Order: sequence, then structure tokens, then C-alpha cells
Amino acid sequence: MQHLLDTIAQSYPDLFDYFVKEYLKRVDKWAPYARVNLCVNTTMVVESFHRCLKYEYLSRSTNFRLDRDIYTLHLYAEEKTERLSVADERKKKSQHRIKETHRNHR
Repeated sequence: MQHLLDTIAQSYPDLFDYFVKEYLKRVDKWAPYARVNLCVNTTMVVESFHRCLKYEYLSRSTNFRLDRDIYTLHLYAEEKTERLSVADERKKKSQHRIKETHRNHR
């Protein structure tokens, strides 16, 4: 890694300065290991939610009506809650398999 940084510093000094200023001095803001305790430590969760909401619930429409958006979010929350409760019931039935999987992964 250091060799790469040295090469960039020699070949592209402006890029290197920008990289140091915007990224290396703020590692705690973007590095996954520094964001472990956050409830959302990646944008993939947010992007997945947005895609699901837009394509499955809003039918790809650009909607500017707040009342419909609030209704859609409420509908999404109800359905997500139902799916999670079903998944929880299934997990209770297969706790042994989950414990074995976790043990094997350790």
C-alpha cells in the first residue's frame, strides 16, 4: 500500500494531496471497521431499501405527493414487520441448525 501511495505522490501530486486531505485524514468517517457500532454501517442497506421502495411499492413512479409517500412507507413498514415476524418464527423452529452454523463459522 505504501508503495502505491508513493507512486501516486510522485506521479500525481494533486491527486495525492486530495486523497490525503479527503480520505486518509478522515478514515474514521468512511472505513467499515470504524463504523461497526452504527446501525447502518454501509450504504448498501439504504440503497436496497430505496430500490425496494421505488420499484416494488411506487412502481418506479416519481411521486411528489407527501400523503401517498407516507402511506407507502406505512405499508412497507407493516409488510416488513410481518415478514420479520414470520422469519422469527422460522428461526425458533430451526435454532439448532443456526447454532451449528455459528459454531462451524467460529
